[in-house]
Amino acid sequence: MRIVIVDDEPRHRKGLANLIGKLRPDYEINQFKNGDEALEFLKDNKVEIIITDVEMPIMSGLEFLKEYKGIGHSCKVIILSGYPNFTYAQNAISLGAFDYVLKPVDEDIVEGMLAKAEKSIEEEQESKKREMQLLDNLNNTMEVYLEREFNRWIKGELAKHKLELIKKYINDNDAGWIIVTKINNKKIYDDFEENEEEILKKIKEAITETAKFYGESMSFYLSDNKNILATIIRENREIRNIFNFYDFNNIVKLIEEKYCMNISMGISSKCNNILYEVKEFFDEAMDALLLKFYFKDYNVINLSGEKKIKKSNIIINSKYEEKLSDSIYNDNRIGAVTLIDEVFNKSMKDGYLEPKEIKDIIIRLFINLIKEVESFMTEDNYNEIIDDVINIINECENIEELKKNCNLIIIKIISLFQRWKKDKNTIIFDKYLKYIEENYRYDISLESVSEKFHFNPCYFSTMFKEKVGMTFVKYLLKLRMQKACELLLKSDKKVYEISALLGYKEAKYFNRVFKNEMKVSPDEYRRMNSTKRYRELI
Repeated sequence: MRIVIVDDEPRHRKGLANLIGKLRPDYEINQFKNGDEALEFLKDNKVEIIITDVEMPIMSGLEFLKEYKGIGHSCKVIILSGYPNFTYAQNAISLGAFDYVLKPVDEDIVEGMLAKAEKSIEEEQESKKREMQLLDNLNNTMEVYLEREFNRWIKGELAKHKLELIKKYINDNDAGWIIVTKINNKKIYDDFEENEEEILKKIKEAITETAKFYGESMSFYLSDNKNILATIIRENREIRNIFNFYDFNNIVKLIEEKYCMNISMGISSKCNNILYEVKEFFDEAMDALLLKFYFKDYNVINLSGEKKIKKSNIIINSKYEEKLSDSIYNDNRIGAVTLIDEVFNKSMKDGYLEPKEIKDIIIRLFINLIKEVESFMTEDNYNEIIDDVINIINECENIEELKKNCNLIIIKIISLFQRWKKDKNTIIFDKYLKYIEENYRYDISLESVSEKFHFNPCYFSTMFKEKVGMTFVKYLLKLRMQKACELLLKSDKKVYEISALLGYKEAKYFNRVFKNEMKVSPDEYRRMNSTKRYRELI
């Protein structure tokens, strides 16, 4: 153990050194006649114990203690004084002195003084050793339960009275930062001898080691997303290094070079109390990570005044959708792309929209467009196209890729519309008739049906007459009468019940229409045809 004695009285200094040498032969004892000399030595040398006199000509013991404290080293400082002055003692303790001993000192006093200091040093070393061991265990062999608790903690799922386990690693009022690291391209694991688990472990160790420059750190993977690593840094209050993003950019580049992986980091601003504010700053780090979508060349990102994630404020109204639909329908690719670009521009105004939200907005727009030609396709074909659009959009890793894929999707949808416009007159007609047959009992009209199938009513009325040989109204009437005849002969339902099933609100009106078409009333038709059918059966 190394010790420094500071005293301007040579006899006192040498006498104390001899006494300590006798009591502790293995001590390395360094003597200085004033504080200036001692400070010069202590700048480059760490010691465990300093014993200094209070009254010295060049620099008092208290002034020396204050100057030593500024060096940043930690040791046990014992003040010797010939005056039992309470103010001296109080000032010494406030400056971090370990003990205040009155002169003169004898062998028993020195023995007790040394033993007290040694015991405190040993306890601190043991405490630090236990703390480091706990942190090493956390970083290297974190148990499932501990990892789960840390996951619950950073997500705000642990109440304040349930933080006992967390408090073993994080103290109240500990300041620091939260880092979240996203690890992409897991498919490359097959190219290395190490398995996935080994690579993820090495990445965690590398990032945790880099973070230790700023204080004690611990890392763990999120339970609901094993590709995201959370790192908690407790600031070193003694050193207080300025946070340097360059350090983390370097480690990201090293990992990418070694494993050919795409790594991105989101870093929170400084948190003044990690224990109780962790969720807020974890969310901030996760938001910073989302900005990678807009800044693909940035590997390490934090939020700032300009770079921030915002709530959705994009309103897509019907007028906008009509313009987009018209552009697609009229084969106006530039117009459609320009309209989609408007959404992108809004997503990056006064902040940046979450990637998932902008993707969802684009997906909804495209699905609504494709629905307009749904009747042109089989159900399987329609579902396949919708799934393709959803997958293509969701798999985009950055805004540039999203814009590029949107252009490709626009070309595909325009192609669908062109085919639909070319073939709809013949292909869709069977679906049109099927729709009428399935809905004849409802209040349908030429206008409502042609609107559903995107036809002009006048044009469709003409086309319908050419295809079927009669008007829409006449066709619908004949279909209803056909169904009425079937129900009259094949069921025991009352006439008013059949009337309701066919979509007629009043039975009297149904009787009048039926008689006008069939030349007999519904009851007469049932009686006449039932007798005829009976005779045929006989």
